Amino acid sequence: MPRKLRLMLAIGVMPALAIFAALFSLSTIATGLVPERATQLPVLNANAHAAEAAAGLGGFGTPKGAEAAAAMTRAGRETFLSEPINANAISLMALARQLGGDLPGARALYEHAIVVDKRNRLANLWLIEDASANGRLGYILDRYDVLLRTGGPTSTALYDTLATALREPAMVPHLEARLVRNPPWAEQFWLRVAPNPGAIANLGELRLRLLARKIGNPANNDGDIVRRLVGLSEYDIAARLARSIAGAPAGGGFTIRNGEFAARPLVPPFDWETYTGTEFGAELDPASGVLSFFSVTSIDNLVAHQLSEAKAGRYVINYRVRNPEVLGQLQSTLRLRCAEPAMALGTLPLTRATGGAAFTVPPTCRYLWVELWAKREAAPSGYPEDALLESVEVRAAP
Repeated sequence: MPRKLRLMLAIGVMPALAIFAALFSLSTIATGLVPERATQLPVLNANAHAAEAAAGLGGFGTPKGAEAAAAMTRAGRETFLSEPINANAISLMALARQLGGDLPGARALYEHAIVVDKRNRLANLWLIEDASANGRLGYILDRYDVLLRTGGPTSTALYDTLATALREPAMVPHLEARLVRNPPWAEQFWLRVAPNPGAIANLGELRLRLLARKIGNPANNDGDIVRRLVGLSEYDIAARLARSIAGAPAGGGFTIRNGEFAARPLVPPFDWETYTGTEFGAELDPASGVLSFFSVTSIDNLVAHQLSEAKAGRYVINYRVRNPEVLGQLQSTLRLRCAEPAMALGTLPLTRATGGAAFTVPPTCRYLWVELWAKREAAPSGYPEDALLESVEVRAAP
């Protein structure tokens, strides 16, 4: 495992350890507030002794002198004698060994603690940190899997760590191996990692691998992932993901998806994406087979667009409008531009029932935006009628 990736995963453990140190004594409210007094009572609540030891730390990893190890040893032993299967007690004895410099002994006790309770936070967090030094990425993610199933603040910190670690491609197959089992934390994983711009490309690759294995996304945010990939100019991954979700556009090659507005868009912007404001807007209505749009402002606004995979060549774009009489007052245009490198390729005003124009796609342009813009020069006297666009078609020029 790359050293950088091990560091990401290990560093991610530290805020979780700090959170755990604060929550470790949550057996009862009294135990959390005054652990030293709780331990003066009969050992009805064994975790009170764990709380006393945790209270002896100014912060996790910064003991208040040698007495911290002794306090944890005492608390762990007393709890263990009262409740031999108490994983917190075993973890406290392990922590005492760790602070005393006996790492092999600490490791053995921590490993025993997760045999008793595989979700014991302290044992899992320490074992994650320990494994990171040895490059055992699979083991680390197994421990993450366990902790993420417990929920709570520790899980929140670990989601952030996974998002950071996913910037490394080496993480993809390891996460795939765990997500293919559809763990209970999968939904939160997709929701929390998608907004991370550094991880989005590998998140897309991960989703592609799982789609190939017919594994669903419980968060139902594949469309959001596609949009975020496009927003960061990760067009290749976004296009592959769109094809995996919705299939290739009918006709193959360079074409417009859903050009007759017969279905709800599946994966915008690789299908029609519409925009609406207070003075303009568009809506795709598959029942009527139209994309309706309007504008009551003199400011030119983008009301709909679609991103298409392009191929170099000479093409013709055509349109058809159901109610061309409204086009006299509503100035609207279809514009074509290359996504990367950014360049305008052509403009087609919508002035009558049908129209078309030729344009050339250069070899450097692999993704092309087809955009619908609209404005109105004069304010309407009443509520304006929407324009009804029936089709947009791109085909090879004769």
